[in-house]
Amino acid sequence: MKTDNFKPPISYILQPPFTVYFYFATNNIYNNDFYFDYKDKEKYLEKERVADEFARTFYIDDNSYHEFTIRNEFNSESITAFAENLHISTDILIGRLQHDHKISYSDFTYMKRKYKFHLTYNND
Repeated sequence: MKTDNFKPPISYILQPPFTVYFYFATNNIYNNDFYFDYKDKEKYLEKERVADEFARTFYIDDNSYHEFTIRNEFNSESITAFAENLHISTDILIGRLQHDHKISYSDFTYMKRKYKFHLTYNND
């Protein structure tokens, strides 16, 4: 059962080129909904909408985000302070600001963690 204080580990939030939308998996776990029927486009799009809404508000509540963005003062200090106030990684906040077109996708990339993966195939 989800509690108000539950936040998945931030280490699961990955950046491009291997972006993993952990929020989607978390939403599926929370709703016990792992089935996808891509042939039923309407149902699939509704699941996408629900997952997007879940991701948008899970780490950053709308009121706080609005108060932060209305000032339109985006710099490394304000982003760090706001993220720390919410107890989230700056990666999450920067991603949201980029997604919402508040900042460019090239802005603050130096503040985002980069991950590399080494994938192996096990033929057992």
